[in-house]
Amino acid sequence: MHDRINSGEERIAAFLAERLRPALYPQRLPMDIGAWHLPGEPVPAEVALRADFTPFTAGESWGGPWATTWFRLRATVPERWAGRRVEALIDLGGDGDGGRAEGLVHDERGVPVQGLHPHLDAVLVAASATGGAPVRLLVEAAGQPPDRTRRRR
Repeated sequence: MHDRINSGEERIAAFLAERLRPALYPQRLPMDIGAWHLPGEPVPAEVALRADFTPFTAGESWGGPWATTWFRLRATVPERWAGRRVEALIDLGGDGDGGRAEGLVHDERGVPVQGLHPHLDAVLVAASATGGAPVRLLVEAAGQPPDRTRRRR
């Protein structure tokens, strides 16, 4: 008897990552990312809006055990995207082995927009975008890795 469940799950994950997602989002633009790491309890968005963010690169480790990281995301809608639906794809990482990263997206005024988790990473920026419009988002992110010595990636 063979356990083929993992094989099927791996094939589905590969299809989603390699075929479906590129078809849904054929044009992408990286966002400028800043991070503000907090070792303890979370703070309100009003405080995070005034924080000093340090440059951050997608894929870097963030957030130790029981910590909060605020991310500041900035971009400009390209002129060629005018009139189109524009979404920000925000992958916080850290899904697996009992660990999970989650977040709350805020607009540039600190008003909550929507939650983020491994199965919900698209945030509507504009249903019909204006070319040249600024995109300013703030994300409060946290996660508890199963191994308290690991950091999120």
